Amino acid sequence: MKVKILSIIVIVLLSIQTFYAQILKVDSLTSKVIWQGTMDIGGHNGTIAIKEGFIEMKKGKLVGGKIIIDMKGITIIDADGTENEKHIIKEISGNQFFNVGTYSTAKFEITENVAEMLTGNLTLNGITKPVKFKIITEKAEKKIIINSILFPIDLLKWGLNFNNWFKGKNLGNALSIQVHIETN
Repeated sequence: MKVKILSIIVIVLLSIQTFYAQILKVDSLTSKVIWQGTMDIGGHNGTIAIKEGFIEMKKGKLVGGKIIIDMKGITIIDADGTENEKHIIKEISGNQFFNVGTYSTAKFEITENVAEMLTGNLTLNGITKPVKFKIITEKAEKKIIINSILFPIDLLKWGLNFNNWFKGKNLGNALSIQVHIETN
């Protein structure tokens, strides 16, 4: 009798878990945003650190989450030397562009995942706008790994304008980004 009751409890608990979302913490050491500028601005690329976040999984599918992006964690991968890297980071972190002094973090909140096409709200410089991009979700041992396909965002939607930064030049305002998320 005790074995039957215990078996029923285990089955019920396992069933409940499949109906509710599982919350997984984002690994801030291995997760990052990869960015790539257009050739108009020198074609630079780099990363931005993920400060913290979580994702929600339900029946093996990403259904929600929130990622806090550390705008102070901007790096340049392709700069010609340390001085050039410092100069570029200072420029894009300054008041004329990302204004990291005022907006030290950005945020992405997942609102929907339909056929691995992720929709969410991206907040940059205090402005929130929807974005949509394709993802690939993998499971590696106990980790969930989510990679987006490289996709452009129009920075004008967030009040960011390369033309303000590079005075007198007519530049495109798309920045391509790729998101790499790993759970703990």
